[in-house]
Amino acid sequence: MTGARERLLQGLRGEGEQGLFEADWDEVIELAQKHGVTPMLHRNLKARYAELGVPEPIRTRLRDTYRATGIRNTQIFAQLNGILKGFRAAGIDVVVLKGGHLAELVYEEVALRPMADVDLLVRPGDLRAATQLLRSMGYEQSGHEATRERAPQEPIPQNMEVDAFRKPGGLLLDLHYAIIIPKHMEKVEIAELWGRAQAVRIGGAEAQVLSPEDLLLHLCIHAAANHGFEVTLLHLCDIPVVVDGYRDRIDWAVFWSRAQAWGAERSVLVTLAVAERLLGWHRPTEIARGASLPPAPFDVVALAERLLFEKGAAFGMSANLPRLWGDASVVEKARLVLDRAFPSREEMGFTYGLPARSWKVPMLYPVRLGQLLARYAEPVMRAVAGRGEADGSLDVTKERSRLIEWLVGR
Repeated sequence: MTGARERLLQGLRGEGEQGLFEADWDEVIELAQKHGVTPMLHRNLKARYAELGVPEPIRTRLRDTYRATGIRNTQIFAQLNGILKGFRAAGIDVVVLKGGHLAELVYEEVALRPMADVDLLVRPGDLRAATQLLRSMGYEQSGHEATRERAPQEPIPQNMEVDAFRKPGGLLLDLHYAIIIPKHMEKVEIAELWGRAQAVRIGGAEAQVLSPEDLLLHLCIHAAANHGFEVTLLHLCDIPVVVDGYRDRIDWAVFWSRAQAWGAERSVLVTLAVAERLLGWHRPTEIARGASLPPAPFDVVALAERLLFEKGAAFGMSANLPRLWGDASVVEKARLVLDRAFPSREEMGFTYGLPARSWKVPMLYPVRLGQLLARYAEPVMRAVAGRGEADGSLDVTKERSRLIEWLVGR
């Protein structure tokens, strides 16, 4: 698949010569679909289809995917319109995150930016009301994450969101009450984030979006520190689109100051470097600053680039669990497992929607343990035991964990 990968990257850069894709068009398109960049590949190559000798069936597949994405996104925004209007009527402020913001307001064409779901951010105090509103619209949750309103004095975990909302024939909706930041990074002040949010219209309805500086930081952290580049090429393509689209509105001194305050400088620098290397994009001169990546025991950018195309055994697991594949001792690994299996009453109360002092909280520990065992028992035991026969996916997980630890300065 390496040849298909290079050809896909050349296509995203608008490069290539006659016959470049002859041997493996099917593999190129398969990889493009996996990474959500088929519409962009069509946009970049459509003027050169004849020059490149692209077969007509391949042209049709690319055009059809582009058009289907445009139709789907139009349908998503039509549904989002009703949701946003409902939030506004209920007096609930909402920030539209990532794809819902980018597809309509930042990308040149709505069909270029596929969306698997829509991410919305609400204030922590509005979480219960927002959940009830979505349920009144026919949306339901499948899990047990918190949906209650939190007292003002209670700390808000930075790594959590409520379970996704779905309804038959409706869009998939992720409701956030905080920007997802690893717990060991500097806390993001939610009130300040809201204070910088900007009023816009999305899908014909009034909403808010992150400020350009916060948007770019969020995208870099999401790809790097949150997921160790276990994301798609589409997420990487978002970076130059945002930088080029907002370059006259981003205060770069403020951006870098905030990146430092959030502990996100390494995530930003690595993400920008990977985008340049893979996409042939060059950051504008106004982004330049004196800081550079600090020395590392491995080639950080090369590792990030490789991990972008690989999946490990910890895909979809808690951000803490990949640390089990690190170099810590068995005792340290066991301590981490116990910490996640038996968290504080405050975290348990938050997770299950109960007051921390409720008599029901201790009774939920066996429930949590059963859920964790069902999901993670086999990979956790292999990690704690340090079994040498672990397959290649565990090696990828260990490398991803090592990268994340370096990104957050551990």
